Amino acid sequence: MTKKAKHAEREWLRDASAESILNLAGVLCRTETVPLSSIDKELSEINPNRITPTDPMMVENYTCCMKRGDIFPMIVLLMIAKGKYVVVGGKHRWLAAVAAGLKSIGAYVYETEDAML
Repeated sequence: MTKKAKHAEREWLRDASAESILNLAGVLCRTETVPLSSIDKELSEINPNRITPTDPMMVENYTCCMKRGDIFPMIVLLMIAKGKYVVVGGKHRWLAAVAAGLKSIGAYVYETEDAML
């Protein structure tokens, strides 16, 4: 397995684990296309997963791929208010979409009433 493939697999597993945690918490989920402008940049920049900090080279690579029209897996968002979201999984893809100049991104959107989440 190449280094790039291993990294992509680790990111997928991290996103899958975020999704699993939200599902276990009984959070409602739906898929939708979300405007990038509605994602809270300040809260999303907080990286809860210290093991895999933001990799600028990965973001640059993803940006080039997105500009080329490549298809990426959806990101995972948590709705914090009506029309406002925080990135829970897929931070590199979100940053690449912003850098590529995309207006929206496909996402699994979770919403909850639980303030502890």
